[in-house]
Amino acid sequence: MRFLQRFNLKHATQLLACLFLTALTCKPAIADTVYTYTGNNFTTFTLPFNSSDSVYGSFTLATPLGANLDQAFVTPEHFNFSDSYQTITDTNSFGTFSFSTDGSGNITQWVIGILDNSLTSQIVTVKTNALIHDEGYYYYDSHFDSYTGNVENDPGVWSSSNSSPVPEPTSLALLGTGVLGAFRTLRRRLC
Repeated sequence: MRFLQRFNLKHATQLLACLFLTALTCKPAIADTVYTYTGNNFTTFTLPFNSSDSVYGSFTLATPLGANLDQAFVTPEHFNFSDSYQTITDTNSFGTFSFSTDGSGNITQWVIGILDNSLTSQIVTVKTNALIHDEGYYYYDSHFDSYTGNVENDPGVWSSSNSSPVPEPTSLALLGTGVLGAFRTLRRRLC
């Protein structure tokens, strides 16, 4: 009863203000967006490629692609593409990524070309108004003679997913400190 007698509107307002300010500083980390491409099986190929091989892979962006892009170039945080024979990643290559999107930010057209640092492997996937093409190349000599696998006019599909936002540890610590401070202040004033 003593608690309720000493607890007044001023104390309640101070406690709520303290909790509100603490909550404002606790923001979750921004979720990365992962885009995954699944191409169709190659229809033309030379060994070691075969008809069950295809281009597939994914790339990660810090924020989702925007709406109504028109062949906008992006720089992925990470990427990993394969043609079933070789895999090229952001740690061993360089490449170009450009995209067009619809009003909801879904990929409608794209041009991706990735070449490994040793210049022996290349993966290309393109869907534009003029060309639809997936291809894997493996260059086996210095004249850029290559083994290839490709599919024309049969584009693959894109999907995207967001990793769940996770509160940062420092934000959680700040929130906990704010709550403890509010309780300590309240206890001092009430006792």
